[in-house]
Amino acid sequence: MTRSPIRIVHQPPLRCVLVHGGEAHVAVPLCRLLAADGAVRVVYSGGSFQGLTPLDNLRLAADPLDKLLAIEPIDAIVLLGPHSPVDCTPGAEEQIGAMLKLVPLIVDHCRRMPPDARDRLKIVQLSGDHVFGSLPTGTAAFDGHARYAPSSLRAATQAAADHLIVAAAAEHGLPVTIAHYPELYGPGVTTGLVPELISAAVARAPMKLIATGAVERDWLNAHDLAAAIVAMIWHGLPGAIYPVSARQVFSERRIAHLVADLADRLDPPIDGHRRRALMRFLPPTRPRDARRALDPSWTEASIGWRPANDFQETLRTMIDQALRADTASRTSARTSTASVISLRSLDSVECGSVSY
Repeated sequence: MTRSPIRIVHQPPLRCVLVHGGEAHVAVPLCRLLAADGAVRVVYSGGSFQGLTPLDNLRLAADPLDKLLAIEPIDAIVLLGPHSPVDCTPGAEEQIGAMLKLVPLIVDHCRRMPPDARDRLKIVQLSGDHVFGSLPTGTAAFDGHARYAPSSLRAATQAAADHLIVAAAAEHGLPVTIAHYPELYGPGVTTGLVPELISAAVARAPMKLIATGAVERDWLNAHDLAAAIVAMIWHGLPGAIYPVSARQVFSERRIAHLVADLADRLDPPIDGHRRRALMRFLPPTRPRDARRALDPSWTEASIGWRPANDFQETLRTMIDQALRADTASRTSARTSTASVISLRSLDSVECGSVSY
């Protein structure tokens, strides 16, 4: 009798990642990237489901968070923050109150986890670079050890949320990682300076900037941020702070010039008037940080992440897509107008042929 050897195959445990909150331009690419790995189950809650389709390993959950933590074997948690920017006192109170409710749920979930799952546990808190306040114009950049100095209600609210989760980590031994990111852009980002300038350039409308447009911001593609978060889930260290940046720092005026020049190249003006002439400068309504930038050296060295998207190349693609969409819309509108005129002409002819 011939006996076949017994094959012992080690099946690693299925990772279950909870992605909570956040705006769609971050949550959507992150959930898709995580779900593309067959060894990961993704549960998304607390945000808009627009742009996402449920999959075998991607659940779009409307259940309360305490119920999700009780029924799902979650061993990684990504906190993306509120769905929309906080720009008023009620919004700030809502975000801080949500974090105060969230922290005890996470602590309780960690206490109930089996030892092997707790060893794998990762908690990633997403935070903007605005919590650090302003830098002098030039080449300076914040690293992971910069002091918090928020200069707006939105920044102070984010700083408070960071402090709450870090304090819970220190008190209860939670493996919390903080990821700081700059201004975001990309095909899925529909609000903010870049999409507003592109829309204005395509429509040949005023391209509005605040003051002289001299403030400097660091720009990161939202898909690169999603890739960085995934790298932190797999390779991040508990207690570490990871600045995520592509080292693409531009003034707002420079971005307006890039948008105008690229739009002129892709859609040359017939009258010879370049789109730079569309730039308008509005008086500031409040003080603004002169410069914000992040140094990603530690992040690149420790988790092996690198940005994959170039700002100007992505900008060109976005402008080209916006111009094509605008052309298609105008063509459709002309076709509809011509159809209406034809129908009206036909009606007038028929009415004129009636004998009374």
